[in-house]
Amino acid sequence: MTGAAPRYKRLRGWGLLALIALTLLGIFEYSLGLLEQPGAYGHVGYLWDASAPMVISVVFPGRAAERAGVRIGDRIDLDRLYSKRTTTYDPVIYYQLPPGARVEIPFIRGTKRLTIAITLGSAMSEPPYYLYTNDFNNVISIMLLLLGAWIVIRRPTLMTWSLFAFCVGSSQSLVLSRFGYGAVLGNALVSALLQTGAFLIVFASRVPNDGSSSWRRWFAAAAFALYFLGVFVSGYSIVAWSILGLPAQYVFPPSWIGVAVNDAVWILVLIAVVASYAVARGQDRERMRWVALGITMIAASNVPSFVPALLGPGIPFLESSLAIIVGAIGLVAIAYGIVKGRIVDVTFVLSHAVVAAVLAGLIVAAFAVADWGVSKLLASTRLGIITDIALAIAIGFSFSGLHRRVDAIVDRMFFRKRYSADQALTQAAHAVLHASSADAIREFLVDEPHAALGLSSAALFEPADARKWKRTRAIGWADDTLQELAANDALVLHVLAEQAPVKTMNMRWAASSLPIGLAHPVVAVPVLARRRVVAIALYGQHANGADIDADEIAAIQRVADAAGAAFDHVEAENLRRENEAQAHRIEELMQQLDPHGSGA
Repeated sequence: MTGAAPRYKRLRGWGLLALIALTLLGIFEYSLGLLEQPGAYGHVGYLWDASAPMVISVVFPGRAAERAGVRIGDRIDLDRLYSKRTTTYDPVIYYQLPPGARVEIPFIRGTKRLTIAITLGSAMSEPPYYLYTNDFNNVISIMLLLLGAWIVIRRPTLMTWSLFAFCVGSSQSLVLSRFGYGAVLGNALVSALLQTGAFLIVFASRVPNDGSSSWRRWFAAAAFALYFLGVFVSGYSIVAWSILGLPAQYVFPPSWIGVAVNDAVWILVLIAVVASYAVARGQDRERMRWVALGITMIAASNVPSFVPALLGPGIPFLESSLAIIVGAIGLVAIAYGIVKGRIVDVTFVLSHAVVAAVLAGLIVAAFAVADWGVSKLLASTRLGIITDIALAIAIGFSFSGLHRRVDAIVDRMFFRKRYSADQALTQAAHAVLHASSADAIREFLVDEPHAALGLSSAALFEPADARKWKRTRAIGWADDTLQELAANDALVLHVLAEQAPVKTMNMRWAASSLPIGLAHPVVAVPVLARRRVVAIALYGQHANGADIDADEIAAIQRVADAAGAAFDHVEAENLRRENEAQAHRIEELMQQLDPHGSGA
């Protein structure tokens, strides 16, 4: 197709299956952290630092490790621990027995080899504020994951898939320890594969309009390379020790490799979002402002130097908590930016979701009040059942009207722009019925939807003869764009057959010289008069890049239906005038032939 806008095929088959599977996997991973209950799982009471693997860096006062005699600087002897890892303790994949279990852990202290018996405690090493911030982050992450899945369904592109992939996070939790060593090992391997921060590079470089210029493709290539490097760094130690049992000196790669890969990912994220923001112009820059802020906050929170490690060993979780909070706020900013800037239009879904929630709440409240009233005032079970049945019947009969009222109230309160556009088009549908010329009707069909909905283009085609349809009015269509549609054009045939709005992306339409980019028509709306298509109106996407949703198409269709009646009225009025003119002309000719009115 010449000059076509990007086509977004419906998600189906393997793509839809992958989306569902990854969504469920992401929810499962985030839920692990939410399900972890204080006191239900065993804790050793010490920490070791990634910069010096297996070397104890923190021993918590009064906890199991201190009581057993573990000291800062002791190193876990992986070579001696390997044979017992599946039944006692695996520090690489975070596998531990329940509270009260006695585990013998081999250590190296200087030149001495020790085996220290630790009775696992129930007190968690993490302070409450750290657990709360993690829970907050997990809840926000699940919400953004669901939003990411929805926008992939709405518009499956590399931009939306990359955001969704970033949202599929991982979690290593003690919850799985109760299901055995295999469950913990499997989850650790999955978590290694879900090191998806690199995919935010792709999203940051392509937002807000899924741009695909050459410099953006370089960012995508770098993102995929860093993803595989991250998977290798995260998964190597698990495979090397927990599965293969390699000697300790081969289990952990140099710590600088992981730091370098992590820093490279988030620095590239920052560069990508700055580049996208710099090249964006006008409304596009305004649309991506919140998204850019959110991406920046997430990137900053993942750079180790963001919260300097100056807090001392007494509060080792504070800097992590601050980074988690900043990252979670960044996720909220991205979600808000997607909705506010209509990066992918989700207001249609949000509006209907709010309406459904309000209706459900009203119905539940009505039954609750009815039950309370009957039980308190009449204390009759049979009468209570009768009241519930009567109430259900009443709600059933009034549900349609109630839905319309709640829908209008919700749109007016929370989605005022949509409500105003719908009202403007409703008024246009009423006004066009009084139009007395075809030009006025064409203006209502093209100019009103374009202005009310903020569309990038609109055009009207009408039959010129049996072989073609001619463009009679347009906004956003240049003079050198399509002027005529053949009578056998695929779009014309689809509209004639359906006599209903048609999405151009759902059909094979090979017309040439169409507007490019956002102005490319995405929906065709028929104008019907006496079940005959008298015009076809074409509309492009919103000027901010969002698609036209079902409610907006329905509002345009109301204008088109009224315009069809107006066209029919104008045509009938023109025929009446022609008949009157013909009658007047015949009368004049009769007078010329018989000026004296003799009738001879």
